[in-house]
Amino acid sequence: MGFEVRDGCLVKYTGKSSEVVVPKKVTRIDGRAFYGCSRLVKVTIPDSVKSIGNMAFCECISLTDVTIPEGVTSIGNSAFSQYSSLTSVTMPDSVTSIGGECV
Repeated sequence: MGFEVRDGCLVKYTGKSSEVVVPKKVTRIDGRAFYGCSRLVKVTIPDSVKSIGNMAFCECISLTDVTIPEGVTSIGNSAFSQYSSLTSVTMPDSVTSIGGECV
């Protein structure tokens, strides 16, 4: 609930939940999709996701822990920047491209 998805791309999250499970039909998380979601603490990304765009989780100041699933190959610039609570990011070997200032 609160997901705007177009052609498999999560364009925007408009919900207010602190814990979010990205729908399995999503193959890409667009740049700024979760930008400024200050209540977001935990996000579960499904194996269907292959890329995370620029600034996708930028300014998610309450986000503490992120697990990037196997299959994600690219993470954009500043994808997890400008936060204060992120303590752990787990990244699989499938990631071959990480943008600048990612974390």
